[in-house]
Amino acid sequence: MRHFLLIYYAIAVFSGVVGIALVVLMFFQNLRKLALVYGVFVGAFSLLLVNILLQYYSYFILGEVETPQKLWWMTLLIFVSKSLFFLGFGLVMVFLFSGKWWVYVISGVEFFSAALGIVGGMMFAFLGFSDERLRLLLFFDQWGWGTLMVVFLASTIFFLWFRTLSDMPTLLSRVIRILLGLTIVFLPLFAVDNLWELFQVKLGILPRCFNFSPLYYTLWNFLTFGYMVRFLAEKSFWLSTLVRPIPVRIGEIRFSQREREIIGLLIQGDDNSTIASKLYITEHTVRNYISKLYEKTGTSNRVQLVQKLMSLVEEQE
Repeated sequence: MRHFLLIYYAIAVFSGVVGIALVVLMFFQNLRKLALVYGVFVGAFSLLLVNILLQYYSYFILGEVETPQKLWWMTLLIFVSKSLFFLGFGLVMVFLFSGKWWVYVISGVEFFSAALGIVGGMMFAFLGFSDERLRLLLFFDQWGWGTLMVVFLASTIFFLWFRTLSDMPTLLSRVIRILLGLTIVFLPLFAVDNLWELFQVKLGILPRCFNFSPLYYTLWNFLTFGYMVRFLAEKSFWLSTLVRPIPVRIGEIRFSQREREIIGLLIQGDDNSTIASKLYITEHTVRNYISKLYEKTGTSNRVQLVQKLMSLVEEQE
């Protein structure tokens, strides 16, 4: 069993490295909101993984007996990691459903819970271990934060599945649906992980230090990595088909990377739907960028904008 768990956690750690690399790649691919959300979830999972690895090392490698004080620090790490998950759920709601009043209510509750959990975790760490605080922390972690975790996760899945995917680019909606399906499959297993004291310590149904979360984390990272490779391949293909590359500065006007991509596609004659599909952003985002281009170029409609951009590019050449 110890060798199986060693391989199991080694693969999870490697997938964590892949996850961190994905965050960096998303950032430099101008997917900064996605990078922020993904980074928060990677951080939350990393805390869980560190906790499990410390438990594994102590139990299997050092052969130490679990003490209440070790249980205290282990539960504290889990408590804070769940609070980071709340932050991630709130960011998902804000970025994908901005402008709706109920979004600010739901995300506000999630952000408040995340802050409360992180501050509470720091307070527990500052006060230090005692049997009474351990019982209190175990209660809040398993029944308070565990219940909130299920509620926030279920609500996020509901809104993602039924309210927004139809408006997203095809590849992005597909990867989100696959990850949502994976999450739904793992929901009962997450409940088992949350009640580790019952299933591992009291009943002994599962081996000590075993957790389903690293398996989910591994699948989640490698699935996302596969779709990111596909995204880069498709992006590289359409970039190579552009009529001409767009410089960073044309005359006195400076354009961002995203604006240059949109300009190239506009000059090529692509409509908003096609541009959104190629860049993996929503049509609403495309319209916002085009409005900014109107302001920068002093134009008021699409025809004027394209003519102005083409003349600027030709002058630059």
